[in-house]
Amino acid sequence: MMSLRTIAAAMCLALLHCSGDSTIDLPHGYFLARVHSGAFAVVNPHRRLVTRTSRQGLALSVIGDVVVGQIDPAGDASRPQATTFFVVNTATSNVTTDLSQREAVAMLRTFGIQEMPRLRRATRFTTLASLRAADER
Repeated sequence: MMSLRTIAAAMCLALLHCSGDSTIDLPHGYFLARVHSGAFAVVNPHRRLVTRTSRQGLALSVIGDVVVGQIDPAGDASRPQATTFFVVNTATSNVTTDLSQREAVAMLRTFGIQEMPRLRRATRFTTLASLRAADER
C-alpha cells in the first residue's frame, strides 16, 4: 500500500513534469524530477516513481541506456547518512533499488560497465549532457 507521502510526491512530480519545470530528461522517456529543494526522484515514462525520493539530494550518471545513482549521498563527514544506490536500464525498464555500492557495481558489470562512474550531484540546472559518463563523450 502506498503511503500518503509517496502519493503526494507522485502528484507533485506529475505536475512538475507537465509544466516542464524542475525536470531533467533521461533516456527513453524517463526523467529526474525535483520534488522540493534538494529532493529528487527518478520517474518512468508512465509518471511513476522508480526510486524513492531523496531527502538530501541525489547523485547520478548516465551510461548509454543505464542510469546509476546514489540517493542522499553523504556530503558532510560529520553527518553520516544511510545511502542507497540504484541502477535503471531505461531500454528494458529494469529497475534495481536499495543496493549497496558493491551490489551496484556488480549490476553495472552485467551491462559491460566495469566500474562505478563518477556520479554528479543533481541540481535544478543539471542537464542530461552533464550526466553522461566522461568516457562516453
